[in-house]
Amino acid sequence: MNKSTSPPRSASDAERLLAVVGAMLDLMLLQEPSENGRPMRYNPLDYAILRRLEIADGCSGSDLARELNVARTSVQSALDRLEKMGLIEKRLPQNGGRIRTLHLTADGKIMRERIHANDLNNMELMLAPLSTEERKQVLPLFERVAASLDEARES
Repeated sequence: MNKSTSPPRSASDAERLLAVVGAMLDLMLLQEPSENGRPMRYNPLDYAILRRLEIADGCSGSDLARELNVARTSVQSALDRLEKMGLIEKRLPQNGGRIRTLHLTADGKIMRERIHANDLNNMELMLAPLSTEERKQVLPLFERVAASLDEARES
């Protein structure tokens, strides 16, 4: 649906959606996976960096800041924290350049797998009350919303 044919926005629809998204975020962000009964410490930016490094091993901090649309200083603070935790490592490029490349460590890969497994469990919890037919209806709608958000972020 393009902007010219979009239905008018309703404050009550926005409030309802905010309540739903808020409940989902509470589930996804506040219920951190546990390790030996202790919460694993991560925040959304840490998670985004770990996820991005899983996809784009060897990128730079500037690449991450640009791709995540986050201030370079915020990314650098997160990178320092993740490095101190032993989840990432910074390496000098093999071609002799000055810009360090970023890589997940073995512990970083394990952490990423645990976070991913926890997120999949959260998604199953969210989908559980829906029938197969309802899932067939709602998932394409979420995909359309996600695509629209990606487009808006890129423009």
